Amino acid sequence: MNIVTSLNRKYIDYTIVMLTSLCVNNKTHVDAYLLECELTTEDIDSMKSSMDKFDITIHDLKVDRKKFDDRLPRDEWWTIEAYFRLMLFDLLPVSVERVLYLDVDIIVNKSINDMYNLPFMDYEMYGCVNSCGLDTELDHSPKVVSMMQEAFSSGYKYINSGVLLLNVARLREKYNFDYYCKVMKEWDFQMEAPDQDIINYVHWKKIGYMEWAFYDIFAGMAHTHGITKEEIEKNCSIIHYAGDKPWKFAYFRCSNEEIWWKYAKMTDRYVKLSEEFIISTLEDETIKTTFEALKNENNSLREKLTEFSSKMEALEKSLCKV
Repeated sequence: MNIVTSLNRKYIDYTIVMLTSLCVNNKTHVDAYLLECELTTEDIDSMKSSMDKFDITIHDLKVDRKKFDDRLPRDEWWTIEAYFRLMLFDLLPVSVERVLYLDVDIIVNKSINDMYNLPFMDYEMYGCVNSCGLDTELDHSPKVVSMMQEAFSSGYKYINSGVLLLNVARLREKYNFDYYCKVMKEWDFQMEAPDQDIINYVHWKKIGYMEWAFYDIFAGMAHTHGITKEEIEKNCSIIHYAGDKPWKFAYFRCSNEEIWWKYAKMTDRYVKLSEEFIISTLEDETIKTTFEALKNENNSLREKLTEFSSKMEALEKSLCKV
């Protein structure tokens, strides 16, 4: 099984958790290809040591960061590493004919052997509809809607790029990083979800759909829609912690995050991850900021209510005189 993911040094521990969940639930040899531009030899050796109890070979695919245009949009959620997916066909060994791309904020909760071996037929890749199947044209920026109009008009469902089964043997015949760079220039670098927009735009006619409820369920959205942790553990093969991360303190928490921590506990990074989470919890001021905002809003409403009451009282006295 060939697996690819993108990461930087901050995401090493989370990558180990993801790969551990994969190996625990899939009893086959895994070749894991890491797309990165800043890991040291010591970092790679450390990751190999953490995974040495599993039948996995870790391959370092070094990315030249200088090839990325400064105009490429990026933020806290979409870092430069997101674009590394677009260099896959330039860096993978020629012997690799299919790979499964997985974001590092994923837990592989069951065997994915059947999914991994899906016949490609005429497809260039398989993906899952974004946001638990709830993604619609209205969820996208005017630029995305404009560029994707033909696809949306044809009934195309925009996919999430965090889980992609790629027909590498076919894709490398036509696509490479230079190809995608030309497309990004066509977009005038106005992508909303950078590489994800480009992947949907370029490949929409040749994408097969996998069932998101099994292979790319968003943990937070599942919780919001009443899907329990027990149901997810029983039924879902791939759990995606898109948005708020289970390892980082946030105002919104859900029980589905316990699944991530279950696999984190199987790694040699568990104590470190736990300590970092506790520290982030102690240092985070989200609740304080939220409370202050609510208090200020309450004071403002109280003042308006007092002002309204005074006006009503004055009006009542005026009416009594009449």
